[in-house]
Amino acid sequence: MKEGRKGIGEGSLQVEGNPSGEPVVEAEEVVSESKIRSDFIMIAVVIAIVVTLGLLFGFNRFSDGPLETIDDLHDLNQQGKLKKEAGDIYNGFSFVFLDGLWYTQVASKDGSALFDVPFHNLPTHVKDVSVSGDLNSTIFDAASEIYVTFDPLGSELQYVALAVGKFDQTLLKAYGKTPKASCNRNETTACVDRPIVTCNSTSNAVMSIEETDSTGVVYDDNCIIVRGRGPALVRSMERLLYSLYGIMS
Repeated sequence: MKEGRKGIGEGSLQVEGNPSGEPVVEAEEVVSESKIRSDFIMIAVVIAIVVTLGLLFGFNRFSDGPLETIDDLHDLNQQGKLKKEAGDIYNGFSFVFLDGLWYTQVASKDGSALFDVPFHNLPTHVKDVSVSGDLNSTIFDAASEIYVTFDPLGSELQYVALAVGKFDQTLLKAYGKTPKASCNRNETTACVDRPIVTCNSTSNAVMSIEETDSTGVVYDDNCIIVRGRGPALVRSMERLLYSLYGIMS
């Protein structure tokens, strides 16, 4: 890891690191669900291609001269050579803006690997998201998997999916823990054979998404609750991730 960059902060949460039943459904429903699943896969592939092409070819828009890696952008940022809209330093972490996202680098728990992590919001953009309560870190430290639960009848599930994806990436890449996809109610075919989990239904580690008009992160013993709706939910999730990485307190 290059000098001047921080990994996971000292004292940050030490969290390490997804229907086989056969419900009777109409043929049209099966086709519809299959199409939706295929569409999501196609969208994910397109996004991955766009991000990869951006990383390969988009670097030299912010500075003169050829650039080869995202490390070059961080080096220029730390030298103060990037424009304000292209680079920022927060609490010792370098952030560089590329193709609509802010990238910073964090280390795995054991310090053996460095990851480029994308955010939609800088830390200064989520400082107003409240963080409250007390978390039982012992439960999270000991857990090999963490239940990730949400309301399958939510109104803006595309933002729920984005927020959950960010959390899952953090668990897998940085901490080596397995996210266990769950629902907080058994109301749709997608939840038939998934665990039905709420903060109060288990003593195991849980991350619960709650679509509400108010934003915030609440630590409640064995449960992390992330609240918000639409883009505000993503802001709350990124506020949580900044805490887990030790970028914010």
